[in-house]
Amino acid sequence: MRYVKKMLSDDSAQALVEFALVIPFLLLLLFALIQSLLIAQAAQLGNYAAYAAARVYAVRSGVAGLDGDAEEYAKKAAALVYAPVSKLMLNEAAALPGGVDGLLSGGFPDFVDNAAEIGEGFLTAYYIRLSSAGGGDFRVSRSGSPEQVKVELDFAYPIFLPGLAEAWSLVAGERNMKTHLQDMNVASDSAAADLASPYPYVIVKSKCTMGYEPWSGTPRQGKTVSSDAATDPSLAQHIQDIEAAKQALDAAVAAEKAAYDQWVIAQNNLAAAQAAYDADPSPANLAALNAAKDAEEAAHNNYLAKKAEREQREEEYEDLIGM
Repeated sequence: MRYVKKMLSDDSAQALVEFALVIPFLLLLLFALIQSLLIAQAAQLGNYAAYAAARVYAVRSGVAGLDGDAEEYAKKAAALVYAPVSKLMLNEAAALPGGVDGLLSGGFPDFVDNAAEIGEGFLTAYYIRLSSAGGGDFRVSRSGSPEQVKVELDFAYPIFLPGLAEAWSLVAGERNMKTHLQDMNVASDSAAADLASPYPYVIVKSKCTMGYEPWSGTPRQGKTVSSDAATDPSLAQHIQDIEAAKQALDAAVAAEKAAYDQWVIAQNNLAAAQAAYDADPSPANLAALNAAKDAEEAAHNNYLAKKAEREQREEEYEDLIGM
């Protein structure tokens, strides 16, 4: 009986040791899954953040008489969208002089004043996640005829797995994100903040392209299609280019499908030739098998070429329509 008790005790101890060895890896996998889902959430928000920024920029820069810099307001719009996923992490210190009321020229939108969490996320997104201070970036440009607004966001999402931040600090030290931020407090010319973060980050990229037309200051009369923009020769040319690109894309899709069908036929012929040779390894069947292999390889290469052409036509078409 004593031997049985000892054996049971030893088995329990062994199981405990095995559990202690395995559980850290299981927890790491669990946290990695959670981190991946959070990054995916930020990526989904990024699509709308880029759209909101492009829309605000188009309105602000297209209408005369609105105060403020259009690019700054566009970045504010993106930061508001990112606010729910832009909490200030532990050990990410920011010395913000003067509180939060005067941090940005123009102040906060009214509802942010009454939402501390959104205000914190808004600040973090604006000054850190979407700024070079934290590894991110915000770019806006206008180009094309007719003009289009293009917004590109690089959102620096921190990796905060337990233990990873500490290991990062030991290897690289505290990364000085930015030693000086200017104009953080409009009431103080010498306002500054020292930011430091021990966290590595993943860049979540988003972009949006939107049509842009400066407003003349006079409301349109009648239907939109009767406006000057609708009869602009450059707009008509752009529409023709889109139609031509769509036709080229449709032709490339059809050619890719035909090439794929030919490849499938060549594969079937090769299988039949292989079966014939296996049944009767005669010189004639060997020659037929080699010919079938050459035909299958040629059909495959032709399919890959048509596929690459279709992808190129698809990219050209998406560039024209602003996707």
